[in-house]
Amino acid sequence: MLLQLQGLPARIEFCPDSSVVADGVSAVLTGWPMSKQASNDSEPAFMRIFRDGSDTIVRRTDCAWETREPSHVSAVCSAIVEIVEAYVTQSDRLGALHAGAVAFDGRLVLFPASTRAGKSTLMTRLAAGGHKVFSDDLLPIELSTGMGISTGCLPRPRLPLPANATPEFSSFVQDHLHLTDGYFGYVDPGPASRATFGEGLPAGAVVLLSRSETPCDARMEAATPEQALWALVSQETRRALPAESVLDSYLHLVGGLKCLRLHYYDLEGAVRCLEGAFANWDLEDGSTAKPVDAMPAGDELVITCNGIGPIYRHAPQTILRTAGTDGFLIRRETNETHNLNQMGLAIWRVLEQPVAVPTIVDLFAEAFPDVDATIIAADIDATLSRMLELGLLVEDLKQPAC
Repeated sequence: MLLQLQGLPARIEFCPDSSVVADGVSAVLTGWPMSKQASNDSEPAFMRIFRDGSDTIVRRTDCAWETREPSHVSAVCSAIVEIVEAYVTQSDRLGALHAGAVAFDGRLVLFPASTRAGKSTLMTRLAAGGHKVFSDDLLPIELSTGMGISTGCLPRPRLPLPANATPEFSSFVQDHLHLTDGYFGYVDPGPASRATFGEGLPAGAVVLLSRSETPCDARMEAATPEQALWALVSQETRRALPAESVLDSYLHLVGGLKCLRLHYYDLEGAVRCLEGAFANWDLEDGSTAKPVDAMPAGDELVITCNGIGPIYRHAPQTILRTAGTDGFLIRRETNETHNLNQMGLAIWRVLEQPVAVPTIVDLFAEAFPDVDATIIAADIDATLSRMLELGLLVEDLKQPAC
């Protein structure tokens, strides 16, 4: 069977033994226009899905990529990730953000993915409370405008639900469970709580999730623009886009967003915080992220030679952007973006000319006289080692030591 989805370059081919996955994709991508057709060898397919023993294989035919999934639910998830990627790659204006997105009063609140933060479960709880969910996993987003676009995909919380989930929410999930393998389940909250395919809203805020393993009161606090920027850039999944343009797009986007961090233990406290924070939008209170000089005195540094040691310089084809106290380095050679904290950025500034390690240590020891020099030396050594590992610096053996 061939499945054609609107906006995709080619069809998806489901072998007869994977029809349950085809039905799952059709059910989970609610509102996405699609049609089923009989298989035809003359029609190209960009993805094939078939069984191999007890596993399901999801294979891209346009590149050397495949995954082996143990259940039909995990196969549906992998297929949808590839479908969304294929959809966004049809346009240079779209990114694919690994994030949850929920509408509050006409704007989207973005929740960038982070490890074990409970993103999908929180999105499902918000849907249960009547909030419209645009994404719990992948959000197509217009990079130039910050407009998030729904794929219509149902939220997929991890099962079982947290032990502190209320009986009401547990019953809601059980009553609306659409597809499950016992580890994850797609939940259909109803048309009022899920955005339809192609529906768009502008982003208004970024909320970084921090879930506690021990009981605590939920609280919302300000996040820095650079923290929000890195959370977005690091969760942009379109690796083929030029890293420099992606960073600049998200830097521009963050400049108009509220940047917050939500600390929570239980879902009910998290929902109360979010509803309180976004009961009305006052964007003038939002943070702005503008390129600034994170080390104003850097241009006036006087570097004097002090000792012999390894000498480092910037690797070729590296580009620096700054936001707040953080730096963002782009390696054009690999199209990768890396985040520098305040120390890393300061070291990068010092290395605008080849400098030996002892000189760097002396410079920082002079700037921070109250900090033990051995601690400074260890921190600098760790930072330099990491930069070398990432290919951001190269050792310059031919330069005179400074």
